Amino acid sequence: MNKWFKSFMLEIRMIFTQPLFLLLPILFGIWFAFDLSAISPPRSEDLYHFAYDFHKVKQTLSLGVAVFLGMHMVRRDLKKPSYDWLGSLPVSSATLLTAKYAAGVLYLTLFTLAMSMVYAAFALMRRMTLPEIGTYLTFFGLQYEWSYGVTLALAMSLAVFIKGRVAYLIGFNAWMFGTFFMDIFIVSQNDLYPLKTFHLNQFFRHSPLEQEVWGMRLAQKEIWFSRLFVAAFILLLMVLMIAVLKGIRPSRTYRWWIGLSAASFILALAAFLPYGLLWQERYQAFAEKAKDAAAMGTRGVVHRFPIRSYEIDLMVNPQGELSVSASMEIPKEEVEKSPLPFTLNPIFHVTEAFADGQAVPFSQEGDLVRVNPSTHSPPSDPVRITLRYTGKAIDWNYDSGLYDYFHAFVDEKTVYLRAEAGWYPLAGETGLYHISSGSGKEKLFLNNHLPTHASQFTVRIYGVKNKVYSTLPEGKTRDPESNQDDQNHFAGEANAVSLYSGDLTEVKLPQESTVVITSPSNRLEAERYLLRFTEMKRYYTGWLEKPLNPLQRIFYFSPLGNPQNFFEEPGPDYYLIAESTFHNLDERQLVNAVNKLLFNDIEPRTFFSEEPSDVTNHSIASEIRFAFYYLYGRDALHLTRQEAMDSIRMPPDSEEKRFPTPIYNPERHPVLNPILEEIDRAIDAGKTEQVKKVLNHFRSKGLTRMDDESHEPLYPRITLEDWHAVWKQVFANPMSGR
Repeated sequence: MNKWFKSFMLEIRMIFTQPLFLLLPILFGIWFAFDLSAISPPRSEDLYHFAYDFHKVKQTLSLGVAVFLGMHMVRRDLKKPSYDWLGSLPVSSATLLTAKYAAGVLYLTLFTLAMSMVYAAFALMRRMTLPEIGTYLTFFGLQYEWSYGVTLALAMSLAVFIKGRVAYLIGFNAWMFGTFFMDIFIVSQNDLYPLKTFHLNQFFRHSPLEQEVWGMRLAQKEIWFSRLFVAAFILLLMVLMIAVLKGIRPSRTYRWWIGLSAASFILALAAFLPYGLLWQERYQAFAEKAKDAAAMGTRGVVHRFPIRSYEIDLMVNPQGELSVSASMEIPKEEVEKSPLPFTLNPIFHVTEAFADGQAVPFSQEGDLVRVNPSTHSPPSDPVRITLRYTGKAIDWNYDSGLYDYFHAFVDEKTVYLRAEAGWYPLAGETGLYHISSGSGKEKLFLNNHLPTHASQFTVRIYGVKNKVYSTLPEGKTRDPESNQDDQNHFAGEANAVSLYSGDLTEVKLPQESTVVITSPSNRLEAERYLLRFTEMKRYYTGWLEKPLNPLQRIFYFSPLGNPQNFFEEPGPDYYLIAESTFHNLDERQLVNAVNKLLFNDIEPRTFFSEEPSDVTNHSIASEIRFAFYYLYGRDALHLTRQEAMDSIRMPPDSEEKRFPTPIYNPERHPVLNPILEEIDRAIDAGKTEQVKKVLNHFRSKGLTRMDDESHEPLYPRITLEDWHAVWKQVFANPMSGR
């Protein structure tokens, strides 16, 4: 042990007396701080998101230091002919190699330490709690150490196995091949996701790990299985290096190390087995879903029927198994057309079916469940159909040529159950998935054939340690003594229901009912957003005659998979915003949320009349809606006209513009201009209350209507003459402003 320690200290001195080696971790930390300091509006301010972007590129580049260091430590003495005398010393090759490896890992830990200090500083500035910071740093730190450890071992082994300076060139190629090339051209392009374990740092360009709320939890089993194999692989490389060095000079233990090399190889294969079986299970489930989707073809929705109410109870056990009982009230006339088809995610296995409490026959094939309640006689009206099913709620999928992700996932701390994933029975034979074979690559997507009619939902979920959130309002608990039930009980009317739980935090203000539910890294941005939203909400509450539409919850987090699947999703009393770098809590989302309050939609597009000759033929509903925001700027914020116009921002007019731009252009919108001029004159004359009366009138008549099929707003036809008529009527009444 004394020999090993002296060898270790010698290697430490050789590394830490080099100024360049000491400077590199400091520069790495400064680089990280520089990247994080760029977090500012109008882009996302998600600290985790920007940190992961840094890791997947810059930390990969830092592995070059590990490659050079590993090869340099070996070639400095062990592989130099002039140092052949080292073989005659009473110090074994194992001692020298392990001491070098330990010293190299200790030095590379300085990069992990620099990253951790910078991240912790920025996280504290963004009001993250110490447990949250500890969770993320533990994950990032372990990823760093494992990547540095395997890269260092690989570099040392290349230096031992390859003679000459060409080893440096091969080491550089191994570094590039084991990171960027493997990520882009092998794993992603060819859908060879089991090979991710051979990636040197595990920070991929596109990965579930990019998702802060669920990513670490979703990939937990995969990552630990991968780390187990990587540790065994490092051991294999170390043993092989020692065996090679033992063969250079006669050694009594040479054959022993050869045998140990074979044993290490078998151990590495055994360590790969759990990881390989995990991927085999995922690919097998994916193939079965693709087969069912291909059989379904393009038939579309078949036999969709209304369901009056759902009562769903979910129980999650510690192993992640989900047991569900779903009771549905279905009109008698629909039941008489039996068998009734339901669409249910094939990860679940139906065990029982009942009609009004009596067992009835059923069949399950893929995502299609058929129930035959005709054996139940006489049927009531409505008939209560109950399905009981169980399953491991892990629905893995991949977008061929891009990345892998999950449609659904449940364990004792995490819930990701979007309605589109069919976690509860959907009426009709809708087909849960469809296949796209564009560009010669097979892709499997959710159909999103959700019901167009509303049902009354009651949902209870048990066994989840974290608080569960839903697109339904929270309901009252069945058991007044159970706080957990109260957290996870939801009830209300909706077309569909989604459930979420994970690393989520609530951002709220005193005496304010609306909360923002987001990830910890977004807390600061969410607080500023909610403050601005609350100010506008209280302003409108003060003078609107018709109550504001309900908006209790604003969800803001990154979705699993492609964010394009849902950028914004409004509901009866919620608004879901899918976060990405350029899709965040900016002015556009503020306008959308206030739109939900004022007009019960989030429609950001404008349909202003642009031709003066057509002003009487087009509805000016958009102009009137805009006037609500303009009045807020003039009346509540006391802005000038131009300042009020510039403060209201909407989506860009073309794809070339990345950020929202001011909406107002008097040359393009000749109708809006005179309306705002009238409002300006009234405000200057001290008649702001009359302006509010006019806007109240049009809002009470309705400024939007949702189409039942397309869910697109259909604006009512309001002409400029209608506006002038109401304006004159209100301003002609001397009592209207009092």
